[in-house]
Amino acid sequence: MQPNLTKGDIVTIISISDWMACTVRQTVYATGETHIVNDVTKPVFKDTKAKRNKFTLRYSLTNAGPGKLVFLNLPLSVLTLDSEAPAEHRNGMSITSFSGNACFNFMQTPLEIQAIIESSNLNKDFAEHDRILSLAADRNAPTLVYPDKYTPGTHAIIDRILTPNLA
Repeated sequence: MQPNLTKGDIVTIISISDWMACTVRQTVYATGETHIVNDVTKPVFKDTKAKRNKFTLRYSLTNAGPGKLVFLNLPLSVLTLDSEAPAEHRNGMSITSFSGNACFNFMQTPLEIQAIIESSNLNKDFAEHDRILSLAADRNAPTLVYPDKYTPGTHAIIDRILTPNLA
């Protein structure tokens, strides 16, 4: 069941890029219109960067697949990606970076991340809790947000995080 969207609602989709294996955010606006695709009524969106005209998503917001976090009207500052936070300051310049580790990398604490995902994620199909990392304490030493959902040997980067003595 799709949530009722009104014109101006902001949908934020957070996933892992296939190209760079980094956490990416897509933000789209609901136009308030609907379009029928294969006998299914779908909401129509407009990209926030206005590079595209109106479009529909290939998936439902509540069934977006195992690798997408979907939020409705989530303020940008509530869940910050590692690529959106300044990493360091040099000569008065703020430098940003990203982690290409095929994980969800957030700058909030593990408890904050869990609270946001469990209360606000619309995608009931999301199943990659074992790939969510917190970089709040130290960008160079991420913390696994859901350690109880991780199976050792299923993700080489996380194995290395959990066992830092691996060469």
